[in-house]
Amino acid sequence: MSQVLQYELWRECNCKCTFCTLGQDNLHTDNDLKLQSLQTAIDEIRALKKGEHETLGFIGGEFFQGQLSTEELRNKWFELMGCCNDALNNEIVDTVWINASLLIGTQPDFYKTLDLFDKKDHLWVLTSYDTMGRFHTQKMFDTWESHLEKLYKEYPEIHVNITSILTGDLVEKFLNDEIDLYKYYKKYGFTNYFKNPVQPYVNQIVPNSYFQPMLGNFFPTRHNMLRFFAKFLDMYGEEMYDRLISTDLRADEIRKNYNDDKRNIKFTRDRETLVEYQEGFNEDLLPCGHNDIYCSYIDSNHCILCDKQLIKKTRG
Repeated sequence: MSQVLQYELWRECNCKCTFCTLGQDNLHTDNDLKLQSLQTAIDEIRALKKGEHETLGFIGGEFFQGQLSTEELRNKWFELMGCCNDALNNEIVDTVWINASLLIGTQPDFYKTLDLFDKKDHLWVLTSYDTMGRFHTQKMFDTWESHLEKLYKEYPEIHVNITSILTGDLVEKFLNDEIDLYKYYKKYGFTNYFKNPVQPYVNQIVPNSYFQPMLGNFFPTRHNMLRFFAKFLDMYGEEMYDRLISTDLRADEIRKNYNDDKRNIKFTRDRETLVEYQEGFNEDLLPCGHNDIYCSYIDSNHCILCDKQLIKKTRG
């Protein structure tokens, strides 16, 4: 059984995060492709049987910052969300995840989506916080925080998770005691997830240092990352430590839709080996056996997952 089936419905996003893995492909997706992706997801979800999946997840691009640009698209989106609500009510699945960056505007379609669900305590909103590259202006950050406040006050049953990338900037700020990693957990009770940095466009052909001029302090040094792991483990203990870069907290089956004829491509993560597979491709692996997306340092080809395991072993 796949625990989490996630749909990447389209590859249009106007957040323009400097490290976006969609690359230059993220500027526009034709409406007919969006409608096609929505209908495919509707058809598949209507055909699901109880026990096939525990969770349904949805990620854009971005849904709520202008991408539902026509009534036809909006109606089809809400039809899809209605199918998810039915799947929850009929116990076909147990949880629904909805990704939202929450950076721009009042986002009425986002709140209309939340209002549609009957079992709000089975709904998760997944958003992101990063110390660099995401919040281009103070207004974007303030808008994001205002949505967190609204979720906390007006939708208390809904779960919220905040994902952050372990960038060189975040790692250094943590080591220098400049950042509270669990600020929003303490304030609102929202959960946190920390993921490793990967190259834009997920392209390991060139070294990570190639991207430094355009990304800045995105990839950490291995020395700083090892110090981060040790300090984090000492401060927060093994349970929190095990959640760092944990595949168990990510979708293990994704359906991706590109801006061409590659539609509903199946992409899986192996929770045992942490290897990630895309249908029809042979994946590149590091010498340790992990996928090469875990080559996350600016100055080393070592695997960040192996280093996480090393620190736990040596300090256990």
